[in-house]
Amino acid sequence: MIQSLQCFSFLISFDAVHVRIQFNIDAISKLVEDEQASAVPLKTFGPGQGQINYTSVADGEFDRVTEPPTILVATIRNDPGRKGVVIDGNHRLAGAMASDLESVNVKYLGDSFLSRHPEAFVTAWDHALYTFINETMFLYRCMENGWLNDEQAIARSYLSGDVGYKF
Repeated sequence: MIQSLQCFSFLISFDAVHVRIQFNIDAISKLVEDEQASAVPLKTFGPGQGQINYTSVADGEFDRVTEPPTILVATIRNDPGRKGVVIDGNHRLAGAMASDLESVNVKYLGDSFLSRHPEAFVTAWDHALYTFINETMFLYRCMENGWLNDEQAIARSYLSGDVGYKF
């Protein structure tokens, strides 16, 4: 029997080019199984700058909850000013909002964690694109703000230990 893969697909747009990064939720859930979740106020989720992006539930199917549910949030730096995107738990988040809870529990997946775990993605392409986007945006901001010069930026990149100064 073939088991279906639970994944979350996130749209990335570059002008007229649209691609999707697919997160392997089954693998991520196993990777973060023992990680602690932090309570995050529901007002942190929404369309404004500095907030966590989420997919509003269009199908109306969610359960009202009495306890704050746990959701997974990943950093995706192509959306400047955002703290991340909900990659697992949009229905649970909708249930918490409908139940007028004040917070949800969040397991926050930083870009350095996800970049070092290719199994967290459906394909090698998804992993490579995710790492490239986050790495490029982070290093660009550091150099733009004068925090790092070119050499320092390369030394701090996620892949520096793997490929050094070869790229």
